Amino acid sequence: MKTINNLKLWIFLYATSAILLIELVVLVYAIATFRLPTAKDLLIKDTSNTNVEATNTIIHRKLESIGELATYKYTYDGYITQEADRGWEYLNFLTESNVQVDYKGTIRAGIPFNDIGIDVDENKKIIYLEMPKPVILSNEIDVTRYSEEVSFFGSVSGDTANTLTDAAKEDELSEAINQGLLRNADENARKIIGNLLSAFDDYEIIYIDRDQEWR
Repeated sequence: MKTINNLKLWIFLYATSAILLIELVVLVYAIATFRLPTAKDLLIKDTSNTNVEATNTIIHRKLESIGELATYKYTYDGYITQEADRGWEYLNFLTESNVQVDYKGTIRAGIPFNDIGIDVDENKKIIYLEMPKPVILSNEIDVTRYSEEVSFFGSVSGDTANTLTDAAKEDELSEAINQGLLRNADENARKIIGNLLSAFDDYEIIYIDRDQEWR
């Protein structure tokens, strides 16, 4: 009888141990496969509602937060020269001077986002944006080399380098505009706006030029 009782006890302990082992395995698996929600998960949940209402105030605040942003950068380099003499009838070659300035520079253009006209047609789900003309935000030039050749009776003004670089900046700006500087700045600005207003995906965005002459 004692042997039977011991056998029953052993079977009970074995069964209990097996159950505890199974529960432990399940617990370990649950811990190993558990993960916190990622930012991607939260983003998906946040954007699941596509019916976002657009108003003039909301759009204006988004665009105003950008302010004035350079949307296109144009780089250039080159040189400019100046030749001068005194105009003597004889021996004029003794008064000649020659100056060369090598340079490189960068022009930045953009639009004032807070100056964009906004009109939202809620019924037609259209956002009308009146775009101002792109503006030049900066035109910075650096002199990389300066050289001058001055004859015996020749002379060079002390502000010659500044005069030449100012002339170079104007020439390069004109060339940059001819190469599409303002158009590129406007196109990039529209891409930025499209990304900024991507939450209003059930609205159509129509851009209107405030001034057509610059194109």
